[in-house]
Amino acid sequence: MIDFTIDKLSNLTARNINEAIIEARAVRLRYKGREFLIGDCPRWSTYRVDYMVDLNGDDRGYNVSLDSVKDIKEWINTIIAVEAEILATECARDEVAAYSEDREREAATAGDTVVTEKEFIQWQMPNFNFELDGAQLMKKGLAVGFIRKVGDDKYLVNPNY
Repeated sequence: MIDFTIDKLSNLTARNINEAIIEARAVRLRYKGREFLIGDCPRWSTYRVDYMVDLNGDDRGYNVSLDSVKDIKEWINTIIAVEAEILATECARDEVAAYSEDREREAATAGDTVVTEKEFIQWQMPNFNFELDGAQLMKKGLAVGFIRKVGDDKYLVNPNY
């Protein structure tokens, strides 16, 4: 078997493929991080191209019989485009899942009151006759369980207090 590594499909020619196939019966072509096995099908005077891909742990093999090196190049470009589409779909699916998780988290606290530190101080300071400053009021609210920190400058008010 002869190994070819190419950076452009234009470097793949009928001459170099045919010479390699005559010499070794098969060519392992490396292109854009993928490996394709190219052999001949003497019975039909065509090229046999094999490609194994691992999609999420699921091995899938593709093999085709193609008439020309031009067809091989088109097929390789098609495989790469399909893989790019699969990757884009998986990324979009992950983004949708993350968005859904955020929405579920928000829905879980939808009936609860979430306030900032400033809102809490303005809301509760009159209840303490303005005797506590903001830091003391926040400390007291956290200590007695009236509020709980749930995010950066976000406090959940305990509805059972």
